Amino acid sequence: PFYRVQSIMAEAHVGLIPHYATNAWNATIPNKLFDYMAIGKPVIVSSARPTRRIVEETQCGMVFQDRDPGSLAETILAMSKRSVREDLGKRGKAAVHERFNWTVDEQRLLQAIELTIAARGNTQCAAS
Repeated sequence: PFYRVQSIMAEAHVGLIPHYATNAWNATIPNKLFDYMAIGKPVIVSSARPTRRIVEETQCGMVFQDRDPGSLAETILAMSKRSVREDLGKRGKAAVHERFNWTVDEQRLLQAIELTIAARGNTQCAAS
């Protein structure tokens, strides 16, 4: 049940997203990335482009080469220090608070809609 998910996630040391870097995953951002970040969990993600980009930009976790068990093992070991995990987790939580949340996305979406309406209005005026 969903109500147990947060308590289970809270007990974890890290959030793991081991997706293969396929066309599908290179065009998708899983919600669980932001779920982990929002509760201050550092993340380990594969080299799928969207998750890698977010993790590298926000410095909220570490990236391993997809389909490479050795790379995953090295990344897990690199995150074994509590201080490293705490630092990465704080950065992720801050990133969700500052960038990756509905309040920020709402403003971006409204701006995009307004620009589209304005552009359509200009096009219709020019066509008249």
